[in-house]
Amino acid sequence: MAGKSKNPLSGVFDRASAAGAPGRPERSGKKGVVIYLDPDMHRELKMAAVREDTTLQQLGVEALAALLEERRQMAALQEDT
Repeated sequence: MAGKSKNPLSGVFDRASAAGAPGRPERSGKKGVVIYLDPDMHRELKMAAVREDTTLQQLGVEALAALLEERRQMAALQEDT
């Protein structure tokens, strides 16, 4: 394929995914999720993170864990009836 210039970023994302986000051990073995928030909610979450001396990441993990636990409990209740 002479004449075609190789994109210098070709494969960068594949290598980063395969390596498990090099330089970020807290991400090793985990999957990323992207959500889109309206600006007011994003601002409120950032302020909560500052107040609670935590990160948006941790707030998101806590919120999703609570949501999943609530759903598990609701499913268990429905199975019992």
